[in-house]
Amino acid sequence: MESLILYEPDPEIERTFCLRRKKQRIEEQRREVRRNSSMAGEATRTLRDLVTPEVQGTTSSIAQPAVDANNVDLKLVLIS
Repeated sequence: MESLILYEPDPEIERTFCLRRKKQRIEEQRREVRRNSSMAGEATRTLRDLVTPEVQGTTSSIAQPAVDANNVDLKLVLIS
């Protein structure tokens, strides 16, 4: 069966389309970066600040045992 290509694609149109699509993607990325950098003063943060994990607001998974002061016995033999 024969191929049903009705026309030959114009390479100039394809190049133009690819360039415009590339420029559009770059512009979208720039807008995204500008939008993200304007949020919460992140424009002034350094790369080190961005990589370092934030510890504020996190709680420790280690539970500290409650110590009853009445249960404590000091053995002087162990201290000296």
